Amino acid sequence: GIRVNHNIIPTCIESGLPPLNVLMQDFVGKAPLSVLKCLEMPGFSFDPQRTARAEIGGRLSMFLKNRPIAEQNELAKVLLPQVWKLADFKPTRMMSLDQIRTMAKIHEVGAHSFAHASLGEETDDYARNDANCCKQWFAEKLSLPMSIYAVPNGSYRQSQIAILRQAGVEHILLVDEDFSTPAGTVHKRFTFGAQTRHHVRFKATGGFRWPNKNALCH
Repeated sequence: GIRVNHNIIPTCIESGLPPLNVLMQDFVGKAPLSVLKCLEMPGFSFDPQRTARAEIGGRLSMFLKNRPIAEQNELAKVLLPQVWKLADFKPTRMMSLDQIRTMAKIHEVGAHSFAHASLGEETDDYARNDANCCKQWFAEKLSLPMSIYAVPNGSYRQSQIAILRQAGVEHILLVDEDFSTPAGTVHKRFTFGAQTRHHVRFKATGGFRWPNKNALCH
């Protein structure tokens, strides 16, 4: 009976595929060692015989998502043909449009960008177009306003906050490893893994609070 906030990526709903970094993590976790050793990845090197799969997948994910979406698309042209050669490979399933529409009758739906681009790696014009594409998609596919926007990967520039507001976004969800306030419209949050109950309480109450990255820039 708890109403939740769920932020969606339109391109993933349309394609049925997760973002490239997630898809490649799936592949690293499932591919036989013989296949993984032959993976050609421009600009990225790894030794699957000496490095744990979880570490390879994490590093590869960071490598991909910290690049402009145009570069990710070029890398996808190299990676995906190799991925689909693996028989019976199935990446993380995405929700369908019908499922999103059903969920939206009860829960709060926002955008997680149009294609899961790290905005800090993109231009302001890209951010403006991205917000408008999300807004149009929400209107056409869900008959809903796009009033919530969760910034992918915690990556953004301050100028893009104003762009999102100009696009009609009422609540902007960041990471920034800090507290939020009920009255705010730009919301920060902490990232933590639930290793133990004590760990959850420690992080949720500000433990290991990171310095404000904007303050570091000054």
